[in-house]
Amino acid sequence: MEFSNPLLLSAKMFLSEVRSRAQKYHLPHYVCTDLAKVVFDAATVRGIRCGYVTVHFGNGVAHALIVFDTGYGLIYFESQTC
Repeated sequence: MEFSNPLLLSAKMFLSEVRSRAQKYHLPHYVCTDLAKVVFDAATVRGIRCGYVTVHFGNGVAHALIVFDTGYGLIYFESQTC
């Protein structure tokens, strides 16, 4: 399968579609990594190039983000509000 970078508007539209099907954030059962994986997997199925980013803050604290390479460069999205 060939993957392509989305336009910013396409990425936002895709995220709104996926958000309507995703479960809600519910600590500790369904967290940011779960949400980011749902978006990443859905993008992969549709041939959209998508990144899954983990940010480590220290002391064992981390957070997952989604990233798309758009016409505006890399745009990061908060996984909990995707």
